[in-house]
Amino acid sequence: MSEQGSGNWTLITGITNPFHEFTDSIRAPRTTQVRTVCTNGTTAWSDTISFSTSGCGACLDMTYCPSESNDASEEWIVGVTVGTLNNQSASDGGYGDYTAFGTELEIGALHPITLTPGYDGTSYDEYFKVFVDLDQNGDFDGTGELAYDAGAMTQVAVTGSLNIPVGALVGNTRMRVMMILDDDGGVGCTDGYAYGETEDYCVDLVDFLSSIDGEVGLCP
Repeated sequence: MSEQGSGNWTLITGITNPFHEFTDSIRAPRTTQVRTVCTNGTTAWSDTISFSTSGCGACLDMTYCPSESNDASEEWIVGVTVGTLNNQSASDGGYGDYTAFGTELEIGALHPITLTPGYDGTSYDEYFKVFVDLDQNGDFDGTGELAYDAGAMTQVAVTGSLNIPVGALVGNTRMRVMMILDDDGGVGCTDGYAYGETEDYCVDLVDFLSSIDGEVGLCP
């Protein structure tokens, strides 16, 4: 078992029942692989399975407003890369639920982000925005919750900085990526827009500085 995207795996052995309950605390999102140990040998590892659980933060415990386009047959979000998250996808019909995928984001830091549009033939002018529920109250209306604004229309991938400001709450929360055709007026709850796509992810907001113990001495 591994924290999503970390590459650090924990081997769990001694499982004899096909229905196994984990009693230890599991911090979502996670990935897992399984293999069977038989008397005549051991199978190869399975494909990676990703999962998230409720009870671990606002991302899955809150009910967020809908956001979906009416048509994503000709343009959609094909790539979202930030932190350890690198999700490549085809059209999801206007809305993609990728809350099983996520990454850690440090509070008080700028995080490089790349967003890539996909097309079924002709390229169009798209506008990207990313919202993060920084105060974990189930919406994207708070100060600073527009964490990335592309600033201009694009027909190709855009790269910028996702801002997680000081004051954001520690914990697992929702990140919403929006790509709207030829329109820079979208907000986090824009729904029923004509063309484009919305994708949702879970992100863990962490405050590394607050977790450092000990005293710091200053020398002249």
